[in-house]
Amino acid sequence: MSNRDRGRRERVRINEEYAIVLDYLPYGNPYSHHQSPTPIVQALGIFYFTLFEAVPGPALGQIKPGERIYVGPDVSFNYIRIDAIIAYEDLTPAAKKTLDDALEAIIKEREKDFVNFFNSSSPITTRLHQLELIPGIGKKIMWKALDERKIAPFQSFEDFEKRVGVKNLVQAIKKRIIEEMQGKDNFRLFVRYSKRKPELF
Repeated sequence: MSNRDRGRRERVRINEEYAIVLDYLPYGNPYSHHQSPTPIVQALGIFYFTLFEAVPGPALGQIKPGERIYVGPDVSFNYIRIDAIIAYEDLTPAAKKTLDDALEAIIKEREKDFVNFFNSSSPITTRLHQLELIPGIGKKIMWKALDERKIAPFQSFEDFEKRVGVKNLVQAIKKRIIEEMQGKDNFRLFVRYSKRKPELF
């Protein structure tokens, strides 16, 4: 590994084990200002919801959107080389479409983790609770959720919805994750890394 590649790898460490391919661009990203004929993969980390671009290696084989790939710390550059964490706005239209389905699948797969969040969430300030950052949860529902979890911890999305009186919790979580990717505010519940494109004046 060259010093250049070693430095690049350290700069774009994402602390993800697996990712979902959102789009495969065999001739580079036509939407990028730094166009290159190098094949590019846009992908989503499964644990921290990191959006990134990577260069696929020959060992990766045929690549399809929606495919799960390994991107852990010992991944070989012959398999894939992570190039950069990207902003939501950097995603191609096809990647954004795949992202919607991928997020929904991940949220359902990691239901236990999200239910644990609803059982352990806490105040951010004296006036704002973490639960209130979830779209559709205001003060009234937040207090209802806090009262219910004192009686018994929530066991599932369905349990939360029935006891608290909300609908489409998966969609609400998905919307919050996308808001964090877009940098809507400075709070991070689920997305560890987010990058906003600089505004042009």
